[in-house]
Amino acid sequence: MRQRGAIPAGEGWGLLRLLTTVCVAKARRVTCIIHRVEEVERLAKAKAGDRAAFESLVLPHREGIRRFVELMIGGEAEDVAQEAIARAFDHLSEFDGRSKLSTWIYGIALNIARNLLRARARHAGAASPSVLNAQPAPRGRRQGVLSSILRHEMADRMQDAIARLPDDLREAFVLRYVEGMEYEEMSRIAGVAPGTLRVRSHRARNLLKEELGPVVDTMWNK
Repeated sequence: MRQRGAIPAGEGWGLLRLLTTVCVAKARRVTCIIHRVEEVERLAKAKAGDRAAFESLVLPHREGIRRFVELMIGGEAEDVAQEAIARAFDHLSEFDGRSKLSTWIYGIALNIARNLLRARARHAGAASPSVLNAQPAPRGRRQGVLSSILRHEMADRMQDAIARLPDDLREAFVLRYVEGMEYEEMSRIAGVAPGTLRVRSHRARNLLKEELGPVVDTMWNK
């Protein structure tokens, strides 16, 4: 006979699972809060000139920034990424915290890349926004930046096709599908309305599908 007030065994296990889930969720929130406090403290130190604190904030995003620049401009990507990070440190007092620090640095990197692409464009004809360019942008030494995301046999073909997208479509595609950003964050980086970026990213994806086929949807199913 069950004692008065006792919880049946089945219900007991359910309650235990519920309590465990709640505790884990709370622990994650506490962990996030702690990490956020630590990040704010490191940012304050970085603004005071602590380079090590700044590097610790940038480190998780460094590879993504370099990959983004590589897909935007090809060669010189490492130099441009380093320049963007250096500029971010030199002008850190201008960071107002309205976006993530990484978003702000991506924006700096994009501005440098845009200036470089404009300089290149002065020596070449403008591309039609409705087709892939006949030749990819200058690439320098191949870095294989997509090989960790895609199957190796497709990475080079995809990277070359992305490099031949018109610049504005390439920006939107890489930020959305390669870096996995939401349109609001993309807007802060590119200085373009979220709706416009949505149209551009979809247009870029369709152009890539015309060249590479439905495998594009298999690679990026967002």
